[in-house]
Amino acid sequence: MSEFPGMIKNLRRQAMLLAMALGTSSALAAVAQFDITDKGTSSPALSGWTSVTGSADNADSVTGTDGTHTLTLSTSGDGQDRDRGTAGFTADANFWRDFWFVANSTIGGQTATATITGLTPNTSHIVEIWAYDTASTGNRAMQWTDAVSGNTGASSFNGATTPVPASLGDCVATVLAKTNGSGVITLTGAAASGGSTGLPNVFVTGLRVSEQAQPGTSLPTFEAESGTLGSDFLTSTVSGAACITISTNSTVYNPVSANRVATYSVPFPAADTYQLYARVLVGAGNFADDSFFYGNGFGTKSATTDADWVAVVSGLNTTGFTNLTDPVTVNGGAAGIQVWKWIRFGTSFTVSGSLTKTFQIGGREDGFSMDKFAFAPAGVTPTVAQLDTGFIPDPPSGTGTFDGPDGIAFHRFSQPNLGATPDGANPATGLVLLDGLLCGTTQNGGLQGEGAAFRMNPDGSGFETLESFYSGSDAAFPQGGLVISGAGFFGLSQAGGTYGTGTVFERRADGTIAIIRSFNAVAAHTAINFGGASPSGPLAISGSTLYGAASAGGANGNGAVFSASTSGSAFTVLRDFSAIDSGTGTNIDGALPCGGVIVSGGKIYGTTSAGGSGGTGVVFSMDASGSNFTVLHSFTPMDAVTAANADGALPSGGLALSNDILYGTTLAGGAGGKGTVFAINTNGSDFLAIYQFSAIDPLTRANTDGASPAAVLSLSGNVLYGTTSAGGSGAAGTVFALDPFVPRFRTFHSFQPLAADGTNTYGAFPVAPLLRVGNALFGTAFGGGPGGSGTVFRIPIPLSAEIYAIGNPNGTVNATLSGLGAPYSNYRIQATNNLSSPASWQDITTQATDAGGFLQYSEANLNSPGRFYRMREAP
Repeated sequence: MSEFPGMIKNLRRQAMLLAMALGTSSALAAVAQFDITDKGTSSPALSGWTSVTGSADNADSVTGTDGTHTLTLSTSGDGQDRDRGTAGFTADANFWRDFWFVANSTIGGQTATATITGLTPNTSHIVEIWAYDTASTGNRAMQWTDAVSGNTGASSFNGATTPVPASLGDCVATVLAKTNGSGVITLTGAAASGGSTGLPNVFVTGLRVSEQAQPGTSLPTFEAESGTLGSDFLTSTVSGAACITISTNSTVYNPVSANRVATYSVPFPAADTYQLYARVLVGAGNFADDSFFYGNGFGTKSATTDADWVAVVSGLNTTGFTNLTDPVTVNGGAAGIQVWKWIRFGTSFTVSGSLTKTFQIGGREDGFSMDKFAFAPAGVTPTVAQLDTGFIPDPPSGTGTFDGPDGIAFHRFSQPNLGATPDGANPATGLVLLDGLLCGTTQNGGLQGEGAAFRMNPDGSGFETLESFYSGSDAAFPQGGLVISGAGFFGLSQAGGTYGTGTVFERRADGTIAIIRSFNAVAAHTAINFGGASPSGPLAISGSTLYGAASAGGANGNGAVFSASTSGSAFTVLRDFSAIDSGTGTNIDGALPCGGVIVSGGKIYGTTSAGGSGGTGVVFSMDASGSNFTVLHSFTPMDAVTAANADGALPSGGLALSNDILYGTTLAGGAGGKGTVFAINTNGSDFLAIYQFSAIDPLTRANTDGASPAAVLSLSGNVLYGTTSAGGSGAAGTVFALDPFVPRFRTFHSFQPLAADGTNTYGAFPVAPLLRVGNALFGTAFGGGPGGSGTVFRIPIPLSAEIYAIGNPNGTVNATLSGLGAPYSNYRIQATNNLSSPASWQDITTQATDAGGFLQYSEANLNSPGRFYRMREAP
């Protein structure tokens, strides 16, 4: 019976890892524990499990209790509560007593359920289920998922079975589960295919439920061998871990064949930005055994297209982490070869829409073994133990540096001294996430007064100035949005470079700044040049090519659209905008492209802030080669006094794209003369001004919703998030959300008025796009703050709810609540019968918002003379 001590050892190790992940120094305190493997006769009173009902054999359902909690195991296949007697157990045929479920065909697909009742309602728990696979072929493990309606938990599978009957390897599925309002957790499990020679047979041997020590995050994790494997992959057990490796070497930069691709369906707990981790082992070949591929984003990839894959071709032999307490960082660690270790990769993955994503990996070198993969939300750095267990505890309450009721500014740029600051001033671009850190640039400040690049943790700590720009040697006054590539990023500067007319620059992984392109000098009297000047707006990247727009220069002095290779070896002018009629301000194609461009499906889309048939800008498209230029929409002339029109005017913020619809903003125009949010199909049809900002008070410059949006919109689910550079209750700009399909508009935050010296608390005049991470929006304000030089801010996405509490003479309450929050996010609905301080709020349920951030909940026939409700972010 050598397998049994091994099982106990493994269970203790799992408990230790889980306790470490939860930040506790001792094992979890179980509230319910059912040991289904005790020695005994066919119907004993098992340890922790009494009053067992169900036939000893061939029972499709078995129920027992520990006196407080009830466990029910049932199956849609062939279930048997039985004493396991088989070859290898002749010493005591009754040693194992398990609940066995078996699919009734080789294709599998039968399910089992484990239902636990009597737990604390609306409370997070850790559920551990031990099982082992007894099928005659293959390595098939139990994957359990939480099936409670409205639950926020997700499952992670830890361990794997080994082929039977050679050995009986056990596994444990660790699930973060939340009970419903009745204190019930229901888990489902399924047996995979048994293949052509055996049926999937799975024994459940034990179950433990522990209240979660503190809130946290369950990570989407999956075993490498659990996916759909191409035929060139081999499965094996290396140093105790079931894993996969590719059977033959390759030296190109794609997997070559679908036979060398593995596909996984990964369920995510919430829409967010995630980063990828892998538990891998580099073989004896050292640097010749440390490469593989992963998909460049979610979805099915072409096995022969380089751009579809991120090639990890070197460096894994000298990096990685093995100690349980080590935080796993990009390119960090020094674990070496022939040891299982966790690696973190720099690419970010955005989850929106459906929360179940297709993810693929590809094989490259045959000495490289892969055990497990995990995704963790960007902005957190899990430890080895947390990746092992698939759980990251929340930090203790009260940490972080957010300091207002709205959690606003957590970095305030310094007041300039003769234009210089140590940290930068006046950020004009949005933030990006790189290796879990927020990165950005400022247009001014820095040690030379010509701008800076910075990074910081998403909790506001660890601010670091990466670069102080200086036109005498490199870029100056950066204004274009950043685009991530690998472990670095590319950006644009309006000045600097060889001729002082701007640059495309790269901040490389080693921390150096490289000039990819210096724009040419412009003629003194005509302002024309080759290639454009003063680039602005966000860059776009496709493969190894960057696309952007220069707001000045070009063949007619009205700007240009260009492409450049990421290496700087190639530069192409794709479009020179035509001359403007000096009397009407019009032309055929637009002028002054300030908003940058986006690239999708071989097409470039952008805006110009002037020109066109109305003289107030255009929306355009062209092929990535520069051919087939098309004006999709020309904005109409404005009223000379009110700046109003029907569709908006002077678009300067660029475009966002979703499902063949382009979204953008205008600085002026619309019914109030203060801008619009518009939508237009990529073919130019169905233009619509979906929101028109209201007029401002001529004395206070304030309004209710903001004015003059100058930034690209950010799209998450069906919700557009944006900023306005003016207006709002403080006349200093706003942060807003808009669901274009309802439409439904919300002002999240109005920045405070400025003092006479140009300062305030949280910043003013945001002109950059927002970045959504979790249920919060991160952004930059160009001005304001205590130094008058702008801020970096964070605003939690609030839930706006209508709350009803109706008391009837017979004591019946009928309540309907509706709310708007972050799309695809979980919120708790709470109730109390008495608002007297301190009110006792009880969780009723947890619900997820839809793609528009909307949820609705109804409750009726409660025996209470009055009832009050509120909604809160779910843990």
